[in-house]
Amino acid sequence: MNDLNRLLPGRFIKKPLGNMPEDEIAEMIFRYSLSENMPVTEEIAWLIAQLTEGSPFYINALFRSVFEEKDLSTEAGVQRTLEYETLNLDGSINTTWMEYIDSAFPRINEKYAKDIVLYLSKHRDRRVGHRELKEKLGLEMSDPELEKKLKAIFRSDIIEEDQGLYRGVRDNIFDKVFRRSYADDIHHFVTREAPDEYRVLFNEISERYGRLRGDHNRYKGAFAEFMIIHRLIHDVRKEGELFKSLMGNLPDDFVYVEYGEVRSCHSPPLHEPEFQIDVLARAEGDGYSLIGEVKNRKAKFSVKEAGEFREKAGELMKLENVDKAVLFVFSVSGFFKNTLAYLKKHGIAWTSDKRWLEKP
Repeated sequence: MNDLNRLLPGRFIKKPLGNMPEDEIAEMIFRYSLSENMPVTEEIAWLIAQLTEGSPFYINALFRSVFEEKDLSTEAGVQRTLEYETLNLDGSINTTWMEYIDSAFPRINEKYAKDIVLYLSKHRDRRVGHRELKEKLGLEMSDPELEKKLKAIFRSDIIEEDQGLYRGVRDNIFDKVFRRSYADDIHHFVTREAPDEYRVLFNEISERYGRLRGDHNRYKGAFAEFMIIHRLIHDVRKEGELFKSLMGNLPDDFVYVEYGEVRSCHSPPLHEPEFQIDVLARAEGDGYSLIGEVKNRKAKFSVKEAGEFREKAGELMKLENVDKAVLFVFSVSGFFKNTLAYLKKHGIAWTSDKRWLEKP
């Protein structure tokens, strides 16, 4: 491309292509999983997406690796496969990058180039200027000469530039490939340093996934609570028979009534035991109030959870002076058989009907 730019000035505009967005890269991973007959979980797909930083080349290399022990079904298997691809000279990622580097360095005058790239790669979390490079690497050249070399490396897409300062490309996979060939102690890097760095990176990604999953589950739960509260305020009296049919184990004389307030609630400060109730719908007049537990998750509702809900609902009825109430549980993934037996025995209604969550 540099040769073409010199020969045909003004004909080309440099416009770097970024990596694919997360939603598209996730779809690509699952498509590779199907085409290569290698099932992956959501967590592993997230791990691969973060490790590859949205690079189709890296994803292709992992799924089509010739590594005899290739395994993308577990974190440990992904790490072993990635280590092969980046640290083994036969790995597709290593081979492809080194072919490019070996062709690029002679064109940019190899002297000091590898030392510069190695230093910037080690410190790729920050920008580095001429003075630091000359001091740390003992470079015997003027600032213009150093800038010329840095620009040549930059144009080869091996480092990044920002307002006259430089940094290594923020690509953990390229970093491992480059240091695999140019680190001071290659054996130590391959056997200890790189695997340790990968383990730290894997742990960081897993922790981020756990936090995101927790946030996602909280949002799902809050959405389900909101929709059920909305239904109780606006819809159940209009379509009473429909919503009665969506709930099992209701009393024979139960009818939806006007509710003076519908909200979630917590125990008062310092109250023992501490508890949270997802839905309290206080009935006007002598109708049944509703006290509900809402679970919008993959796991079924357990008998242990049913017992805990019954206890905290009893505490709420004492605190709120609720004399007449129906307890109910919404669990989008259903209930275990012994849970249903417990709910039936103690007169607690249940539902897993997703129509509660549909937009009116």
